[in-house]
Amino acid sequence: MARVLHVAVRDVVVDPDWAHTIHECDDEMTLAEFLELILPGLHGEVSLVQHYGVAAHDARFWEERKLPFVISRGHVRWFTTYDLVTMRDLSQTLGLDGTPLYIEYGRPWAGGPGGLPIEEAWKRFYSLLEYYGPLVTFVGFLYEFIGAFGRYLRARRRLHAGHPGSEAGGGTLPFPARLGRERTGRVKVIRWFQDFEHISPLAVVELIVRTPRWEVRELAQLLDATPARAAEYLRVLGYRPKRGGAYYIRTWRTPRLMRRLRRETWHA
Repeated sequence: MARVLHVAVRDVVVDPDWAHTIHECDDEMTLAEFLELILPGLHGEVSLVQHYGVAAHDARFWEERKLPFVISRGHVRWFTTYDLVTMRDLSQTLGLDGTPLYIEYGRPWAGGPGGLPIEEAWKRFYSLLEYYGPLVTFVGFLYEFIGAFGRYLRARRRLHAGHPGSEAGGGTLPFPARLGRERTGRVKVIRWFQDFEHISPLAVVELIVRTPRWEVRELAQLLDATPARAAEYLRVLGYRPKRGGAYYIRTWRTPRLMRRLRRETWHA
């Protein structure tokens, strides 16, 4: 299937403005083939930094001609080379219907230091969460506490009314156990992203925070994680649960954390 793309290109060394053009490509064409088509004989790094938010601060992506992530068939692929990314998947990942594809070239990182080693990047990221994490996780815990307390009060009313499912009927009051799990969860903030420590932390964060409202099961499927784990990722990044935790919405705490990530040094 043919796809028409609005493309904006500039040489970051000499061009302050974008040159806008229209190009047609096949859905199965790779990004590498598309770049060779519109920028033949290109020398130097090519980057799509305008599309990847905080992940663009990790120079390794552009030095190695890889994308931080691309979504393909409902699952995420990390740190993918241009020759393995189809234009269909790229368009769907970046939401290019009606919006330009911004391409920069001209060695944007030339003369500068390279990206941090992955282990050091995660250490730096976790040190930031130690500072911002307690506020984020405490607020998330507070919402869970209020919800659990409401269930506890409803269970008490059922208990005194002698309804089935109460303690008298073999049931249990949900409040103490639920509260204990949340207290335990707060301690795990430092390693909540341990399943992704082979990937840049900036890529993982950018994938999640670019969406203001997440269905927990949708994020879990995308990341091949359990719903409980997906909910933890959202809480630690400043999202707030709604409708009993079925979905989460981004709050003011998320952009606050993102601003701090952008100010951090992510090069060697």
